[in-house]
Amino acid sequence: MPRNPAPLLLSASVLGATAFMRFHLLADLWGTVLILATVAVALSLLTGLSGQVSLGHAALMGVGAYTSGVLAARSGLPIVLCVVAGVAAAAVAGLLLGAPALRIRGQFLALVTIAGGYIFLRVVSELEGTGGDSGLVDVPSISILGTELIPADYVWVAAAVFCLLLIGADNLKRSRIGRSLAAVKDSEVTAAVSGVGVFGAKLWVFCLSAGMCGLAGAVFAHKEGFLAPPFFDLNLSLALIAACILGGISSPTGSGAAAIMLLAPPLILPFVDRRELLYLGPLALAALFFMPDGIAGVARRKGRNGLGSLQPNWKKTEEKDPAPDAHTPASASGLLTIEGLSKSFGEVRALSEVSLKVTPGEIHALIGPNGSGKTTLVDCVTAVLKPDAGTVGIDGRSLSGLPPHLVAGAGVGRTFQSIHTMPSFSVLELAALGAVRESPASPIACVLRLPSSRAHDRGAQRRAAEALAAVGLEDRSAEGAASLSYGQLRRLDIARALAGEPRFLILDEPAAGRNEQEVKELVQLLRRLAACGVGILLVDHHVELVMSVSDRVTVLDEGRTIATGTPDEVRLNSRVVDAYLGSPDETEQQTR
Repeated sequence: MPRNPAPLLLSASVLGATAFMRFHLLADLWGTVLILATVAVALSLLTGLSGQVSLGHAALMGVGAYTSGVLAARSGLPIVLCVVAGVAAAAVAGLLLGAPALRIRGQFLALVTIAGGYIFLRVVSELEGTGGDSGLVDVPSISILGTELIPADYVWVAAAVFCLLLIGADNLKRSRIGRSLAAVKDSEVTAAVSGVGVFGAKLWVFCLSAGMCGLAGAVFAHKEGFLAPPFFDLNLSLALIAACILGGISSPTGSGAAAIMLLAPPLILPFVDRRELLYLGPLALAALFFMPDGIAGVARRKGRNGLGSLQPNWKKTEEKDPAPDAHTPASASGLLTIEGLSKSFGEVRALSEVSLKVTPGEIHALIGPNGSGKTTLVDCVTAVLKPDAGTVGIDGRSLSGLPPHLVAGAGVGRTFQSIHTMPSFSVLELAALGAVRESPASPIACVLRLPSSRAHDRGAQRRAAEALAAVGLEDRSAEGAASLSYGQLRRLDIARALAGEPRFLILDEPAAGRNEQEVKELVQLLRRLAACGVGILLVDHHVELVMSVSDRVTVLDEGRTIATGTPDEVRLNSRVVDAYLGSPDETEQQTR
């Protein structure tokens, strides 16, 4: 997979400009611009990838600056240790702010981060050790081999930090972690059942983004030698978010470039006061109307849709059917057991002591009238909902109480009755989301693009390609997922679940939106999967499909099990006929 050239081109441009500016009178201010652009890159990782809006990144930069500056000025510790402490302090501040705040999102999270920034400004303004409102003076400069850096040297430090973090952020975005975070942004529930720990992923990227701000702040403190609270106020955070919007908030490269272009004039040009940052507001609003994905989005649409991380390089082979072998589960042993599952919503009893078992290689259908509790049962089994009573287990191991991503990790995959669209993904990338939990690559490997990360990407691409071929979407792999029709999106949802190679697959209304020929293809796919040892729980209203493909059928009515048996036994059950199938004539009409 080719490396994205955009961050390399921007880095080369920054290094070239830095070489020109090094001995210029504005070299010091150019270093400040690059430091602020680094904070914009960090903000893009948080807001653009995971969808968490922060208006407190200027304060997080301030935490790193004041921590490193105070330690260097007051304690006499080596400056390297002071910088590390600044990064750590900012990351901890991100942890303390993010742990409670990430239970919410959107404008509520933004308000929490504003409050966090206000608290920071009040603290540094009141404490004597930080210099109070007068500011912190005499922050020592960084020394290398006994030689103190001068402003002309700091531009290279700022440029190096910006370029390294930019390339690392782009690598992270294009890795399985980046795809996981983008999935969290588009649909948290789809990400969770695909194996992504939603809260952990959001908290991790919040701490990472905060740490990047802390590093930028520490470099700023030692470059300036003086720190004042007003520099880290809300205005700077608003300017940074406006720059990210204009550059493309989901693009670290676009955000960094826009920050350089927009923040340089107020800092470098002598006739532009900092209050002129107000012009960023109208620019950001104009970008939202005319370029909702920013400058980077315009460039990306001229290329292809999606995150730019996985590109199809596989070829369809007519001789080999990939589906039977590609989706054989890791272990065909065990049993998915559901015992006494109950769930109420207020006074409404959605499920009442429902029990069933799915064996490997079996197609077990779950049918019933609308409102009988089928989807509620699926949600309880996959931990999207917490049941009031009952247990779910595999191989005698209880899955009750586990979060959705650990249930997926135990080998339970699912699709959804209502499609959760994920517009930032290509077809191939969305299918590969199902394989995200199988990655052995560490976050460091993803940031540095080490062989383990690249190997996972290749494996995820292969499994996604096989899954797309199994559902007949291999020719659409490079297109945006949002461009597919309703029926194709349902097939893509199955491909996502198949890419995770589940031991048990729960399909919720897989025949919806399919024509007669596509239903026949679905039957063939289900039989091939069952032949591979995958246990299938099939939820559907297509009676002919259910009766022709199922080994056993369980029928729900008003949240209770009214029948379980073979298709022939269930078809003749009087309670099932009265509650769901109707008379033989009605049943014949329903199966047409």
